[in-house]
Amino acid sequence: GCSSLTSVTIPSSVTSIGQSAFRYCESLTRVTIPNSVTAIDGGAFANCTGLKSIEIPGSVKSIGDAAFSHCEKLTDITIPSGITSIGDNLFEHCESLTGITIPNGVTSIGGGAFRGCDSLSKITIPDSVKTIGVYAFSGCTSLTEIKIPDGVTSIGASTFENCEALSSVTIPDSVTSLGEYAFIECQSLKAVTIPEAVTSIGDYAFLGCEGLESITIPKNVTSIGEGVFEYCESLASITVNSANKNYTSVSGVLFNKDKTTIICYPAGKTSAKYTIPSTVKNIGEGAFLGCVALNEVVIPNGIKVISEDAFASCKALTSVTLPESVTTIETYAFAGL
Repeated sequence: GCSSLTSVTIPSSVTSIGQSAFRYCESLTRVTIPNSVTAIDGGAFANCTGLKSIEIPGSVKSIGDAAFSHCEKLTDITIPSGITSIGDNLFEHCESLTGITIPNGVTSIGGGAFRGCDSLSKITIPDSVKTIGVYAFSGCTSLTEIKIPDGVTSIGASTFENCEALSSVTIPDSVTSLGEYAFIECQSLKAVTIPEAVTSIGDYAFLGCEGLESITIPKNVTSIGEGVFEYCESLASITVNSANKNYTSVSGVLFNKDKTTIICYPAGKTSAKYTIPSTVKNIGEGAFLGCVALNEVVIPNGIKVISEDAFASCKALTSVTLPESVTTIETYAFAGL
């Protein structure tokens, strides 16, 4: 990059700014873009770490992937009304960006678009948006609330990963799937309503949501991935809609429908003793992981395998009764006691 370049005025003869045109111009603080420009290509201003603000004219109709990624001092930017998509990694690691308005007309937010924007506390997603990419808001540690517009059908992998301050999220009825790690480490999230249309919840979707107190699994869910509620230290109860054909809950504990597999004993449940029902033949991986209050567990005869991480990090656990039917104790089954 032209590391000493501090100011650029682009002439009106220019209609597009090419790929990586000003990448790594680390001293660049001021750019004037004329109304003749209709396209800003991918990476055009990436890693311009001194750039604090930039005015994009209304003539611009497309902005390429990562065009402003790693502009660490960028605090203010207006997206023109003619833009229809927010590209992949467009503002990734713009660590000083505090707020942004996405214009109505934008239909997609690309993967990693705002990843690592750790000062971003407010963003409004218009109703025109129908797709949100993976990692789109990952690491937005100052983001406190988000409303996902109706029409979005899936929350992709790690979309809100490590949004530590996120306390309110509105998921529309149009959503049918929650991807793996979708809300991992959203520590301030106390409640979330999963829409009735959701059929699948991906692996570790809510792992580490320390503030999450309760959750209801709707009737149409057919697939719940591994470790979905692991390390949810405040989660005291999991409720399953009675019409669900694949899962059920008893006293806040999650099972498969016929209660032959215990899937998740909520980590925040306050009971000191738990007797696993006699119908249970399988203890799911990490089923009791991190249970804070549990000090005694009775396992019924018929259980053959104590699964991986089944009772890991149950710090208060002092007594476990193992039946003679047990033939295998898998790795880390009682680790960290």
